[in-house]
Amino acid sequence: MRKTVLIILAALLLISLAACAGKDGQPSAGQSAEPGSALDAAREDDFDNRFGQGSYNLAETEDAYYFSPPSGKYIYYYDKATGDYGVLCAKPECMHDEGNTEDCNGLADLCMKSLNNWGGKLHFVGWDRGLKRYCLFGLSYDGSEREREAELDFGEYSQLQIPYDFDYHRGMLYCYVQYDKVKGGVPGYATELFSVDPGTGKLTQIFKTEDDPDVGVDKPRLFYYNQYVYFLLSKWHYEEDDTLHIEIELRRYDTETEQVEDVYSGVMGPNGGSVFRYWVESEDRIYLMPKHCKSGNTPKLYLISDGELSVLHEFDAATAEHSVSTCLFEDAVVFLDFKDERLKVCACDGTVICDGPLDLSPVQELAADENARIRHYVDMYGDSGELFVVYTFEDRATDENSYCLVRYTFREDGAEATLLVGNARMY
Repeated sequence: MRKTVLIILAALLLISLAACAGKDGQPSAGQSAEPGSALDAAREDDFDNRFGQGSYNLAETEDAYYFSPPSGKYIYYYDKATGDYGVLCAKPECMHDEGNTEDCNGLADLCMKSLNNWGGKLHFVGWDRGLKRYCLFGLSYDGSEREREAELDFGEYSQLQIPYDFDYHRGMLYCYVQYDKVKGGVPGYATELFSVDPGTGKLTQIFKTEDDPDVGVDKPRLFYYNQYVYFLLSKWHYEEDDTLHIEIELRRYDTETEQVEDVYSGVMGPNGGSVFRYWVESEDRIYLMPKHCKSGNTPKLYLISDGELSVLHEFDAATAEHSVSTCLFEDAVVFLDFKDERLKVCACDGTVICDGPLDLSPVQELAADENARIRHYVDMYGDSGELFVVYTFEDRATDENSYCLVRYTFREDGAEATLLVGNARMY
């Protein structure tokens, strides 16, 4: 009898634990998830969305960060243990970016934003000087081994311009092209998305749209969630009365069915911004935020749910006399005022995570030469715990630009700045 009671109690305990797991929205050990549901577990070959939707190359491993500007000439590393940074090449006596433009392992000639991390090494699309075409390369984390893995095969799309933003997700690369075109004597502007087989380099078109030449079109903002590749297009034009008309179109490509599905399309208010970033929390909870806020406007965080757009939270109105940059990450919204050197980070419900001065000292030290000046920040990545900002500074004696990467770790009264890479060169 006692044994029977214990068995019943054990069964009830298991049921209770399973119910708790369901409430948290996470599968318990051994629980299989519905395909495409919020219970789908992240995989090792999922794209790291912290480093998506921008234009600069950034990847992270347990021991290091890796960075390069778009179309960067070299790949740079930052060693987390030692704080050292430099060109990712282990060749002894190599001059790296101080003169070796032939056989340095870190010499990449990157195709825009194409640095990825999978399978125990880095991968990137770069220019092969021997073949005179873009190829996929593999590079070990310590820069000691490098190999060409595949040639990019444009196939029937050989007339296209250089593809942008190669992101690796669940066995495939995804990229896009945008270009002016004329069809039947009528000018237009085309946007195309492709999947790329990293084993063969072959491109396959998954989406194409064309717009009138008077319509402004932002680059596709790609986000990866389970088997889906989401892509957001922001479009704008001026009406006859000079009113700015802004539309957004959010779609997703199902990598299993190879079909494109509409998620949301609608018109945004003229003060809502024309360029956006977004974050997919689940298939029915997608956060959306404009990238800039003009003085006097109220920054709004939007939610797309059940095919409808609503305002989730209104933040304090911008008080600066100039635009403030905003950026949406996972459960964090960043407000960066470069001109007034202020940084504020809030959770999506408005709770302040960090509010204080924007520490530019690492960049100022790099630009200490009388001929150098900090120009601006050019990109941001991050999450609710840290922010990665790319700055550019100019050597006025040579008109050359260099780039540096700074990580900010959040504190209540500000953020601690650490220089990860300095003087990275684009050409």
